[in-house]
Amino acid sequence: MITVTDLALLGRSLAVDTDHLLTRLQDGAALLIHLAPPADYPYESHKVEERIVCIQGKLNLETEAGTCHALLAGQMALVPPGLRHRFAADSDGVILTLFGGA
Repeated sequence: MITVTDLALLGRSLAVDTDHLLTRLQDGAALLIHLAPPADYPYESHKVEERIVCIQGKLNLETEAGTCHALLAGQMALVPPGLRHRFAADSDGVILTLFGGA
């Protein structure tokens, strides 16, 4: 199951000038990706957690099971290890993906 977090809303709920640990990454990677329609993204899965942060624009994240999660700028999706997923063809924006887990 994919979990979506509104990072702007979470950030505004914190006390001013305090840190909030989202996760610790070990042996991970951070990738910046430009998505543009129309595209035919294949389904994929990973051995580690994947966090997808929509920096600009929008993206639709589909699972092979048929669920779809829409993300706008400032939102983050957590994709658990092994879940087959892909970006929908109409995704249009810039995203940051973080691979790895605790």
